[in-house]
Amino acid sequence: MFGILDRFEDQLAVILIESVEEEHIVDKAILPEGSDVGTVFDVEKMEETYSILSINVEETENRKQRAQQALHALHKKKKRSKFKR
Repeated sequence: MFGILDRFEDQLAVILIESVEEEHIVDKAILPEGSDVGTVFDVEKMEETYSILSINVEETENRKQRAQQALHALHKKKKRSKFKR
C-alpha cells in the first residue's frame, strides 16, 4: 500500500493513503530522512492507524517523471497571445 506525503502543517505531515482515500497525520520528526512533499512511502495498516515502512524510491521517481511529462505537454500546448507587443 502506498502513502504520498501531501503537505506539512507546522510540525505535522499529512500523508494521503490512496487505496482507501484517507489522510494519515504524523509528527514530521518520525518521517524517514529525505522525505519531502511528493515522496511515496510503503505503508501498512496496523489496527486503526498506518505505519510507514520505507520510502518507495522507484514509485516516487515514476510519479515525478509523469508530473514533468504532463507539465511539458501543457507548455507545448500553450498558445501565444494574439495581441501585438
